[in-house]
Amino acid sequence: MNFKEGLNYIYKNHKEEFELTNPFVLYSRLSDLCSSSYEAKQKVQMFHQINQKINVIDLVLHDGENIQSRYLEVSDLLSQESFNRLIITIKNALNFDCEPLAVPKNSQPKVVKVVVEKAEESQEVETVTPLISTTNYSGTKKGSIIVFSILGFVLLAIGLLITFACVYNWGWTFWQFLIGIVGGLLLFGISIFIIIWCDDEILVDYYIIGAILLGFFVILNFVLFMVFRESYKIIFSCLSVLEIIGGLSLIFPTFDDLETEWGLVQTVATTVAVVLFIVGITCL
Repeated sequence: MNFKEGLNYIYKNHKEEFELTNPFVLYSRLSDLCSSSYEAKQKVQMFHQINQKINVIDLVLHDGENIQSRYLEVSDLLSQESFNRLIITIKNALNFDCEPLAVPKNSQPKVVKVVVEKAEESQEVETVTPLISTTNYSGTKKGSIIVFSILGFVLLAIGLLITFACVYNWGWTFWQFLIGIVGGLLLFGISIFIIIWCDDEILVDYYIIGAILLGFFVILNFVLFMVFRESYKIIFSCLSVLEIIGGLSLIFPTFDDLETEWGLVQTVATTVAVVLFIVGITCL
């Protein structure tokens, strides 16, 4: 279902008003109904952000004449025109007869692009914000220079450490720290790239691929530790710390996006990483 169809279905089948006026309940049901479409999911998420602030469904049902006055409270999320079209879409979904709302001449859109999908009886709006604005090109270029400069210094430092280690014959303990910290950070960065790429390009949500990678690294790291024991202990400890940090960085946004099941999976994986880390450095 698309957003309007999902909202219309909930309206026709609701038994109590709170199913419509409670933002969390409505978001949960819309997410289930619109889960098969990436575009519909994006619209549901945008709608939920608006609905949390002004409970737009309650306004449509009980205070329709004053909806326009509440726009300023959500002006950071969408333009005046997009807000007006959203109200029309909601009213049509709730079987209200409505005319297009007037848009003030001096209203300035706060989103870059508005995509209008025309249906037989109504219009649906999707707001799209580009990842990089052309007006910020110079700032992005400077940011890239800084990032590559830092990366260059880090690689130079690593090269010097490896050179000193070879010249002065530093022991395996040093190499474990080097592999654990530097290698772990590289794996951490690669994992973030994979998660972002999958989320943007093949539409696999970040919390799914993140949970899979987290579980994979926790298991692999412990298996290697059981095989090599003391020779791998420092590397194991460094990677375990990064696994825990990565798990925590996934858990909070996942629960914030109301993906409770995947949040629980990530919580379990992170907890296992903590337990194995404690067992590894104390008991084995």
